[in-house]
Amino acid sequence: MRVPITVPTEHLRARVCARPVLGAINSGLWLAVLSLAVSVLTLLFLSVVLPREDWGPSAGSALGTLSPGLLFFVAVLWVPVFETLLGQVVPVEVANRFGGSSLVCIIISAALFGVGHCVNGGLAHGVATFSTGLVFAGSYLLARPSGMFPAFLAAFTTHAAHNFMLLFVVASLFPQWA
Repeated sequence: MRVPITVPTEHLRARVCARPVLGAINSGLWLAVLSLAVSVLTLLFLSVVLPREDWGPSAGSALGTLSPGLLFFVAVLWVPVFETLLGQVVPVEVANRFGGSSLVCIIISAALFGVGHCVNGGLAHGVATFSTGLVFAGSYLLARPSGMFPAFLAAFTTHAAHNFMLLFVVASLFPQWA
């Protein structure tokens, strides 16, 4: 007798299909944990293979001057709205319209997301956001069968929760990384 293997994404997709808005938010929160782990592992890998002087400037250095409330509004709420539209919705929908597979859509989205951050924050920031962009685009596609709004909401929630954990949790626990 074969036992079916349940892939975690199937479970998340089923939750989104059953309750599109709450399911998108729920899947986004779970995938934010994954994206944070991917981001940290990417930066740890880069710290081994790439000299620190080749990392480039920190894209988030200007954020350090903001009050915690303004930082939350800008980096957790405001910026993820626009970055989700430009980094996930538009590239995934365009690539899909031209017949791109899910994998192609995810890679194109992540590449554009990474390049945009590389221009603003240097090589390490670009590579790290490419890796998290894979998760953000994956969250978009996970919820896309339920419509564009749940897909946007899933990717936005993943991005916003990722930024919150990175800026308010990881930075508090490891201030030397900030």
